[in-house]
Amino acid sequence: FATEWLVGRSKLLNLAATEAEDVTLTLSLIHEAFNQLDVTRNGTLSADDLEMLACAPEMSPSSPGTGKAQVIKNTVSDLVSVSGHINFEQFQESLRKSTHLQMAVQTMLFSGTLSAGGGSSQLSMMGSGHNMTLQLFSVPIGNKVPMVEGLFSKPVLNSERQNWALRVRSELRQANFPVAIRGLFVGISAVYYAMHAAGASERVISLKTALTALEKALEDVDQDDQLKIANLTLVYELLKWCFDDSAGFVFKRQWKTRDGEFVSTWTLGLFTQQHATKKAQEVKTRPRDKEQLWQSSRIVRPLSQEMQDSARAENLFEVPFAAWPLADSHVLDLGSGEVGLYVYQTDLAKNMIVAKSDKKCCEPFYEGFVDKDRVDDFTTLLVEEFKLAPDRLKGREIICAGATGLHREMMLADRVKRDKILKFSTKVEQELTRRLGRTTCFRLFVPSGELEAQFELRAVQWLIGMPGMDIVASALPCWMVNKAWNMMSAAACLPSGIGVNVAKDQLRALGVGEDEVLLALKRADSNGDETLDYEEFVAAADSEPTFQALVRRCAFAGTISTGGGSSQLTLTSGMRNSLPQLFSMPVGNRVPIVQRLFSEEVTWQQRSDWIERIRSSLRASQFPRGLSGFYVAISAMYHAAKVSGINDRLITKSEAIAAFASLLAKLDAKDHRNIANVTLVKEIITWVFDDETSVLLFKRNWSNGGSITYVAGWTLGMYCTQFEMDEDCRERSACVIQKHFRGTSVRNALLRRPVGERSPSTRP
Repeated sequence: FATEWLVGRSKLLNLAATEAEDVTLTLSLIHEAFNQLDVTRNGTLSADDLEMLACAPEMSPSSPGTGKAQVIKNTVSDLVSVSGHINFEQFQESLRKSTHLQMAVQTMLFSGTLSAGGGSSQLSMMGSGHNMTLQLFSVPIGNKVPMVEGLFSKPVLNSERQNWALRVRSELRQANFPVAIRGLFVGISAVYYAMHAAGASERVISLKTALTALEKALEDVDQDDQLKIANLTLVYELLKWCFDDSAGFVFKRQWKTRDGEFVSTWTLGLFTQQHATKKAQEVKTRPRDKEQLWQSSRIVRPLSQEMQDSARAENLFEVPFAAWPLADSHVLDLGSGEVGLYVYQTDLAKNMIVAKSDKKCCEPFYEGFVDKDRVDDFTTLLVEEFKLAPDRLKGREIICAGATGLHREMMLADRVKRDKILKFSTKVEQELTRRLGRTTCFRLFVPSGELEAQFELRAVQWLIGMPGMDIVASALPCWMVNKAWNMMSAAACLPSGIGVNVAKDQLRALGVGEDEVLLALKRADSNGDETLDYEEFVAAADSEPTFQALVRRCAFAGTISTGGGSSQLTLTSGMRNSLPQLFSMPVGNRVPIVQRLFSEEVTWQQRSDWIERIRSSLRASQFPRGLSGFYVAISAMYHAAKVSGINDRLITKSEAIAAFASLLAKLDAKDHRNIANVTLVKEIITWVFDDETSVLLFKRNWSNGGSITYVAGWTLGMYCTQFEMDEDCRERSACVIQKHFRGTSVRNALLRRPVGERSPSTRP
């Protein structure tokens, strides 16, 4: 967030470059910006195309008619005043003349950051569009690993350098780090220091220039300087692995802008992100002039037309828009061993999400369909499960498909299988178009493991705040009720209680169904004084289901999950738009089976070894301890609770541990799967949560008491996120439609009058 903010305020592109390599890179980046703006692909840019440069959050003015956005709009107006559009050469010339336009283009080109530290390295990628989604990839390899593990001697030998380079590549391969990425990236932290030592910082350079500088620095480095050798080698391998030859870089730490000097750190990022959120809320309440109602990222073309671009690795991380307000949304989860098919719909009257269908096809996407070229079978599966049919009123059909698990690995690390999947998807798209008689767009993308966990967290946040969900009723712990009371009374600014009419903003921030909870607040107000005191609040929490949903949402602190190869803990605060924190460790319930840690009949020694392996990994991954709050356990944790008989109800940590211990004592010694999974879950819960002030809910399927069932998966979380972020756009679109309808109605009424009765100034 900090780097993105700084890129939009610093002049980086060298438009006066004379060196051939610099000229080529600059032209390549400008071409990329031009193509992103050229939505119609006709080789020219209109005023509407160019005004998308003013739509970024950091371009938003603090008051109407001022700021960068207005300057850019004025510049655009001058550019297209003659012919109504400009070509590439005119666009390039306009960047030389307008600093504001150049900085807006830099912001649009900015693709992410590359960073490294002592124990890990990260690649952060920003999606395009107004509401950008962050994709994060992390690898547990940093520049201090050779010293910590004793891999280097003094002086460092050539063989040790080569082994360290091989180690980095191996870790990148195991972490499924992306390859052949294009765009403009900023190198920070230890990556910056490596390039600064190589004399290639503070300016935009190509991949070739960066690698050449690092090679020379490695030749000249002092052989006794272990840290410098480790860091230079690490950065060299990261750049070579991740990026395409056309990628551009700037390695920078100190930034000089018109607003002053800044250092790109997480503290600046925290401030700019929260400031942008506050400004977005302020801008939402002001009158708006002509704006883009639909973002360019929503305009989806068929995969057959985008085949060349979609094969570019960075395009695979663009999260497609799915939360269409007036049509069903079809989302596929291409998991390791099955295909999930989900249909979501928006109930605009109630401002809520409806899960119309969730089905599973127990065949893996690649092995079951792609590898066997079963185009007709997969197309039939989509038509039947999504209930697709020819309809002359529909202009196009959009299907979003996210590759997770093993398919994520294929899309990131195996170019041959990736191309095969893309070609297969194109055939399916063409066959659907033929059968349905309308254009079909099959939008394939790859959510990172971190993004998948964030979407799962958002799905659970939304579900626990919905009154009427099928959670087995039980007495809420006092600390949960007190936490909800403190949060609500502090927001109401009344020391003696909660003002019924002033609780609405807090409920909205929590993501709770505010209308129902406000009615419950009024019912709980026994003395009718428009204020809820502590005793009234506690009484309502004991008997009112809607109040219990409110208490759960206030106390909700995160999700915890396990899978075959890893385990995750995602933490959040009480507010809906708070930034989550993710902890992950590379140990899952299939590790003992894959690595053959168990004999045919699992011995108690093998169980003890497995427990020690889990604890060691929790310690190495720096999982927190003693956490308080309300947590929802999903995925394989839910299955462990189900066989233990503690699923779908609120339970304390001690109750969960006792149930798991009782089950483990009775399990058949040959039941490898359950022994591995239940042991893993028990140890994680023991390690992470506080004994007295933590409550768990093991749940997968959620029902609102009617016919609607929700699955707390990443697909629902993605839809929830986009549905909420799109609220402003829906409201403005509704206003435009209403104005158009009223204008048409008045015009038709005037036309029906006799000519003599019309006002002389009336012009139908």
